[in-house]
Amino acid sequence: MAITGANRVDVLDTDTNATTAGIAGTGARNLILSRNGRYLYSVTFNAVQVVDLTTNAVVANVLTGNIVTAVAESANGRF
Repeated sequence: MAITGANRVDVLDTDTNATTAGIAGTGARNLILSRNGRYLYSVTFNAVQVVDLTTNAVVANVLTGNIVTAVAESANGRF
């Protein structure tokens, strides 16, 4: 769940609706899960962070310029 204004994404247990972790330093505009379920693409106002879901760590920060609204993964697994 993206937390607007908090610069983090919360991880929720869908069975209990409880927050189980927080991933700091990520955006809060749009979240996209990779096809293989290993990465979360988190969109900020000027970048896309790639979060490794096995460690909940930001592994890449891709600067994009101003006012990014969405990201999509291509057929070859890149975004």
